[in-house]
Amino acid sequence: MDNRSLGLLLVGAGTVFLILALTLHIAGLLYGVILGSSIVLNVSGAGILMKFIADKKLANLQRPYKVRSLFYEFYVGIYSMGMFGGILLWK
Repeated sequence: MDNRSLGLLLVGAGTVFLILALTLHIAGLLYGVILGSSIVLNVSGAGILMKFIADKKLANLQRPYKVRSLFYEFYVGIYSMGMFGGILLWK
């Protein structure tokens, strides 16, 4: 299991515990345990997701060149042709 899946799993479990704490009418120690576990799971899941994003950015920085996707090249081509066509029609 990679960091992205683990982080999403922990955040999802924390969200479930938060919804349980808000919807169930419980008081006392059980409420504190459910709410505390929700906070711990959400914070740890968010931390793991941030580490995953940082590792991904670091891996992209270590590449010798940036690979552009075909969609990006198509978008830039269409955009530049549209602007050039607009300039020609304006004059």
